Amino acid sequence: MHAYPIDIHTDVDPSVWASSPLVPPFNCAGDDVADLLNNEAEDAMIAALSIYVDQGKKVPVPDRAPDGAGVYLPALTMAKIALWNAMCDQGVTRSNLAQQLGISAAAAGRLVDLLHHSKLENVERALNVLGRRILLDVAVA
Repeated sequence: MHAYPIDIHTDVDPSVWASSPLVPPFNCAGDDVADLLNNEAEDAMIAALSIYVDQGKKVPVPDRAPDGAGVYLPALTMAKIALWNAMCDQGVTRSNLAQQLGISAAAAGRLVDLLHHSKLENVERALNVLGRRILLDVAVA
């Protein structure tokens, strides 16, 4: 998975802020570029992407590496996004997923809640029920 592209703006001295062309709800600020990228951007991107889930919309995903700065998300978050988007593509509700997995609707909802920590194995199981699987790729940082 590629990083979510962000634009870094330095027009507010001495701090910086960022926006994303792919994820309009995303914005964050930091004392400098390093602070923004290392401490602020990941949480802000996850919060922005969770808005799509809350609104019942597919979560945008990058289709290529960004030309400039980007935000890489944790594997669990990317798996949850893949699960949510698969549910949207297949018209599967949280209740449908819960029934297929033999869990409560609340538990199924937590599997697609980007702000809730779930076990990756549970998200993987849900993906499998929808005919998807996780492929992991590790790259040099």
